[in-house]
Formats: sequence, structure tokens, C-alpha cells
Amino acid sequence: MLLLSVAACGGGSDPSGAGPSADADAERLRWARCMREHGVNMPDDPKDLPPGGLAIPDRAERACAELRPSGRTIDMNDPETRDRFAAFARCMRANGYDMPDNAPPDVHLKNPPLWDKASKSCAHILREERR
Repeated sequence: MLLLSVAACGGGSDPSGAGPSADADAERLRWARCMREHGVNMPDDPKDLPPGGLAIPDRAERACAELRPSGRTIDMNDPETRDRFAAFARCMRANGYDMPDNAPPDVHLKNPPLWDKASKSCAHILREERR
């Protein structure tokens, strides 16, 4: 099962910088429709995702994989990804932000000023290259 959050499904931009391209919007809409056809309550606009993100069952992911827009999803079934997020959570706690290892995607909304301060010390953990 994949976890989709707002950061995970950004659209493209047109070269002029005027905003999302029509192609990226159409790609995202086709994928959202496919998800709904396979039982996922996927909004057309990623900004309308629920605060905790959205779980996508494997069957829907497989059925709509060819339509998935470019962007990133987070596979929490991957042991390396889980380890990286757990290390990030430990770092955040060490820097004063109370965060469980399996935090929901909206954990930063609990105390944004403290999140910003602690994440400056910990963000490198999530940016490190995979081995």
C-alpha cells in the first residue's frame, strides 16, 4: 500500500512559469478518475487530499500505474524508507519535536514553528541518497 500526501503528487509547470501545464493537469485528472473507478476517494486536485494523506490499495495502484502522474509517492512497505523516516523522527524528538516513528503526513501541523526549527537539523536525513 502506498501513502499519498500533497507533496507526493505535484504537477508539472509550463516553461513560462505561469502555472501547471495543461498536460500535467490532464494526466493528474486521468489518474484521479482511474483511482475512483478502483475504489479510492481521490480528489481531482491534490490540495483537496485529507490532512493525513490517502492510502492507496495495491490493487488500485496496479490498475492505474500507467496513468500515475510524474511526481513522488512514498512506499512505506520499503524497509529502507521506513528506517529513514524512523531516523528522521528520532532526530526530531532529539531536537524537541514530539513525533512518533510512524507519524502521519500532517504531523508538521501540530506545532509549525517548532517543526521548522527542529526540521532544520533533521531534513538531511530525508534528502540523503539511497544506497
